[in-house]
Amino acid sequence: ERQAVRFGAEVKECGVREVDLSCRPFVVRCEDGEAITSSALVVATGASPRWLGVPGEREFLSRGVHTCATCDGYFYREKHAAVVGGGDTAMEQALFLARLASRVTLIHHKGVLQASKAMVTRVLKHPRILILWNTQVSKFNGV
Repeated sequence: ERQAVRFGAEVKECGVREVDLSCRPFVVRCEDGEAITSSALVVATGASPRWLGVPGEREFLSRGVHTCATCDGYFYREKHAAVVGGGDTAMEQALFLARLASRVTLIHHKGVLQASKAMVTRVLKHPRILILWNTQVSKFNGV
């Protein structure tokens, strides 16, 4: 937010009642009745990681355990990285990391991935992604 303000952005917090994207400038109608117009609109709804609930997970957060490949993937440049999951988000994270890391291990607790067929195909064909099937993470250890 500070960076955006430094470059001239105006920040307004309000409960949004309606957004009209049918023409420019866009119109955002707040619950208090105010109408805000803008030529650009960033919707930042956030995302919440799914925790595994295993020992060491919170203790090593940002010290080897990360929840966002696009945010923290550069820590794994030319290193071995692991992704836990079998859905589309896990596939996206693994594919992103595979561009940076020397190897990515995808850990999945089942014998079949739940992701879309297109994502599964891309992951299975990627030469730097290895899948550990029927495997669960039980603990994170420090180095």
